[in-house]
Amino acid sequence: MLNPFAAVRRPVLVTGPLADEGLSETETVRLLLAARDLHQPAAYRPRVYALLLMLYTVCLPIDSALAADVEDLGHDRGRHEIDTRIRGGTTKRKAIPSHTWQALQSYLDGRTAGPLFTTASGGRLDEPAVWRLLRSLARRAGLPQAETIHPHALKTSTITHALDRPHARIERVQAWADHKDARTTGRYSRWPGQPDGAPGHGPAEALVHALRLAAGGRAGGSG
Repeated sequence: MLNPFAAVRRPVLVTGPLADEGLSETETVRLLLAARDLHQPAAYRPRVYALLLMLYTVCLPIDSALAADVEDLGHDRGRHEIDTRIRGGTTKRKAIPSHTWQALQSYLDGRTAGPLFTTASGGRLDEPAVWRLLRSLARRAGLPQAETIHPHALKTSTITHALDRPHARIERVQAWADHKDARTTGRYSRWPGQPDGAPGHGPAEALVHALRLAAGGRAGGSG
């Protein structure tokens, strides 16, 4: 008797390090520079730059970023925050690094209500649009993952980069990444068994430094 499911493609179970279209820190900088400086039309550069920074430095999944409203932003005890919806229907307060906050405020330009990330007509930005946008930016940045990159790659990459930082504590990265099990977090490490990064501000500070160096090199080359 023929098996009716013989032609059905079965999911591949990953037991080792995650097989994902992750980015190196250098590639992340190139992608963000493309978002900040090369995105067309130029009027939407602040939006895409702020969105990618939120995904990377706040460790947000794309659905949480797109579901957020401006009213979810806040400030408490000297730090900027966002109340974000995570899996399971719960809400979690997450810190926003200062460079990301500044980019977000530049994009919002005084807007105080409505979807955090909007279309040109003011509607909520959707995930298919972000997929297309990200691949267009990756092509502009000359990334080898340009045809396969997806929004989750930003979260995948930032967790890996956090685990690569000196003196990382996997339990802190786990909490930041919203993982229920530390074994899930550990799968993102390029050095299994020796997580050595720090969440949130570590990758953000390194990113800002690299962006400034890239901008300085470009300015110096144009003189």
